Amino acid sequence: MKPTKRFLWGAGSAAVAVLALTLVVPRAAHAIVATLVNVVNTAAAPAVTQDVSKLASQNVLLWNASGDIVPHSAAALYQISNGVTAPSAFVVPAGQSFVVTTVDFTPASSAAIYVGIGAEELVLQQSGTTATVQYQFPSGIVFPAGSTVGISDYGLSPAAIVYVYVHGYLTSN
Repeated sequence: MKPTKRFLWGAGSAAVAVLALTLVVPRAAHAIVATLVNVVNTAAAPAVTQDVSKLASQNVLLWNASGDIVPHSAAALYQISNGVTAPSAFVVPAGQSFVVTTVDFTPASSAAIYVGIGAEELVLQQSGTTATVQYQFPSGIVFPAGSTVGISDYGLSPAAIVYVYVHGYLTSN
């Protein structure tokens, strides 16, 4: 009988301890434990769980849909979405910033081409080829809301730029 008595005393003591803790702990702590958190992830208010540049809904691809960019000229860039070019130049949406991560250039000749995008001035040094050259910007070139993204040929280039593709992503301000 002694083992049974010890068991009952132990179980009773544990029950009294639980009851005492329940009375001592404030009700607010009970509510915190029972509250579930719902996270809604939208483009306007993202709950980011990975690098923003990896989110497919935020990626943007722009190109010079209006044709060659000749020396001493500038061109606005147009968004390509699902293989279709937008009818007007890309403007960064309100409340967001556009971060350029990569720029691909295809020149018309193998001569050096001097171009600018945002605050960046780039020189494409071709070596006897018209191959595409890619520039990557790990920290990005940021265009604020309302900006038109464009490319400039400073006029030092003897030939036109045939294609420009600008890769980037939108992020909330």
